[in-house]
Amino acid sequence: MSTPPWSIIRAMSRDDSQFKLRLPADLREHIELAAQESKRSLNAEIVARLEESHFRSGRVDVIPSARKARELAAQSRKRTAVEVRKEVLSELQIAINKGASIAHVDLRDMGLDEMSDSEHDETTGEICRELEAAGYTLDWDGPDHLSIIFDKD
Repeated sequence: MSTPPWSIIRAMSRDDSQFKLRLPADLREHIELAAQESKRSLNAEIVARLEESHFRSGRVDVIPSARKARELAAQSRKRTAVEVRKEVLSELQIAINKGASIAHVDLRDMGLDEMSDSEHDETTGEICRELEAAGYTLDWDGPDHLSIIFDKD
């Protein structure tokens, strides 16, 4: 059985396979920004994304290292944070359009109930801080139900 790429944490070397890759300019810019945010080179960002995609494909038959599992879980939380934000904005818009003063956001399918408190904050903290800075009051009913209150009466 060959060793999977994520089981050994090491720097890329001259012995690693190389090939040319054509990317549309806008995709390259997007990946370059992501690489800067992740404090990685463009190459390292592309490799990390390919490893993550391969692992998420469900065809993995080996156990990743604990370090790699933590990295992959952190990447998943970042994706979940984007989905949480979309859901929050969607439900807020619906509540506003209905003339309501509270938006109820059901996040049960996001896996938040399986996260530790710190992981939950890592996933939801940014949108919550943004809402609070905009003057909303937030009320969590468990780890996966958020009420956004915008009428203080």
